[in-house]
Amino acid sequence: MANTNTDPAHGQSADLIADGVLSGVGAAFTILYINKAQDSWTAPRPARETGAVTVHQVNGPIGGGPLHVIRVTLQPVEVQVLGRRAAGRTGVGGTEPWVRTTQVYHPGAPS
Repeated sequence: MANTNTDPAHGQSADLIADGVLSGVGAAFTILYINKAQDSWTAPRPARETGAVTVHQVNGPIGGGPLHVIRVTLQPVEVQVLGRRAAGRTGVGGTEPWVRTTQVYHPGAPS
């Protein structure tokens, strides 16, 4: 997820839709990659179920039902890549993430 707003006064909180089978209620997520200093980020909340909702997809279809969502809070120009937390492991700022290697493409960076 990314907050592309550059105004320092406009952080953003949003619910990300998660797969209901793979991400049950209470599933914990960790930050696998973030572009901000460790002391400035907010950890994602565990997955929860919404009440009845209507989802308008970008290409036109409309769906609905209860959804499993993960609440994230981002600062301006912040990017986070999330993953499911495995038992006994954390991510940024903790021991080691559940994924040992994560490749992130940075345009213009030397390879």
